[in-house]
Parts: sequence; structure tokens; C-alpha cells
Amino acid sequence: MGSPQVVAKNLDSPDATWTFLDESERGAVQLGNIAVGRGIYRPGWRWSRHVQPLSGEESAEHIGYVLSGRVRVRASDGTEVEIGPGEAFIAAPGADAWVVGERFRRRGIGELLMGAIEAEARARGARYVVLNTAHRRGDAHAFYEALGYEHTGRRYAKELD
Repeated sequence: MGSPQVVAKNLDSPDATWTFLDESERGAVQLGNIAVGRGIYRPGWRWSRHVQPLSGEESAEHIGYVLSGRVRVRASDGTEVEIGPGEAFIAAPGADAWVVGERFRRRGIGELLMGAIEAEARARGARYVVLNTAHRRGDAHAFYEALGYEHTGRRYAKELD
């Protein structure tokens, strides 16, 4: 008797799981020689920053389908495509991909502003830029970490009567 002619698995019970450097997650089920995966990628996630350092390898060929949000893929030849909900894609080995935020995010505005703040701080002789962001703002945390900022502690507050 050969291998089964129909195999079904639930992505809620993956055969393998990965947690990337920014805490984005991916799970996959193996169906014969094909892996089918589902990922939840945080704002600011980028393959070259959050996966490649763990794998030490170039990206493999990927076939994907976007359920929500947006992803931008850059092929090794420089071709870039932005993919949104309901769209499927195939990316050749060596491509990079990153999560694109809501309408006004990921246009480089925040990075330009932070660059201007850092330049002004340097001009005034500052050694550090320190900022606060709410604990629930994982997207902001990923943004600042992508710019080289480190999580250094917690801030506590108490409203007084």
C-alpha cells in the first residue's frame, strides 16, 4: 500500500513553530514534501533582520497568501512588489520581505524624524536619546528597535488625587 491519497492537517496544531527575533511567529504543517505555514508578523518585522540572523542562510523560495495587512517583497534583482489581503505571491530564493503598516506607516517619515532628532541631539552634545512608549505598543517597540534603540527598563506612574 502506498502513501495516503489525501492528507489534512490543522495549522492550529503545527508540526513546527518558530519565534523570530522580534517575537513574530510562524507555524507550519508538513504535507508530503510540501510545508504549508501561517505567520503572524509584527509591525516592523523584516526577514533580513529578524529571521536571517537566526538561520544564517538566504531566504528560500516562498509561495504565500496575505490574509490581512501588507507585505513588501524585494527580489535579489531589486524588483519590489507590495502585496495585500487576498493576494498570492511567489518569491525566488534570496528575496527580502517586510511588514508594511497602516496607511501612513512605513513611508520613512518616522525614520526621518528620528534621524533629525538624533542629529540635533548630537549637535547639542548629547550622548543618548531616551524615549518612552506604552507597553501595549509592540509596533512602536519594533520600529525603535529597528533603528538601533534598546529596551532598557520600565517606567512606572501613579496618578495622584
